[in-house]
Amino acid sequence: MKNILGKGSWAVTLPLVGVALAYLFLVYLPSQRADAELQQQLKEQQEYLAGAKAINTAMQTTVEQLQGAEAYQMRWAEHAPSERTIGALYEKMHLLARAQGVTITRFDPQAVVAHAYLVELPVSLGCTGQFAEIATFLAEIESLPEEIWVSGLRMEEMEADRQSVSCELDLVVFAANSENSGYDESAD
Repeated sequence: MKNILGKGSWAVTLPLVGVALAYLFLVYLPSQRADAELQQQLKEQQEYLAGAKAINTAMQTTVEQLQGAEAYQMRWAEHAPSERTIGALYEKMHLLARAQGVTITRFDPQAVVAHAYLVELPVSLGCTGQFAEIATFLAEIESLPEEIWVSGLRMEEMEADRQSVSCELDLVVFAANSENSGYDESAD
């Protein structure tokens, strides 16, 4: 009788190949697909967490900027002139000019520009004096606690006296737009 389990027997090889193929298609490849899906899910979750860290950092930065803006707004509100105190600010500007030896030749408040929360009060101011006096006067205006912008500045040497200068300023004073101010809050 011939040995069917001998060397090179197909009776052993074919079942082993069948078992190997069955293992490959029924166990190994499905588990590889499942592993690949888990790897993809892990990668997506890691990306989500990385994005969440970036969002958290952005939120912290935004909160800090908001706190800075609120602090600035509170400081501004403390010093912002109102309709009742704008005259006192204008008087303060005249006193600063006089203290520096600057002569105000023209002081023309312009049309008010109302916004929702603040009001722009443009002023055209003409003055004469020595250059150093006018420069000091301007520095003192800008150092006032009220928010005042110099939006235009023109200086000319005066013909009669080569030591004096004529100065034309365009200033904008920012005031609070209170409900009782009478300014039109709907304009913007």
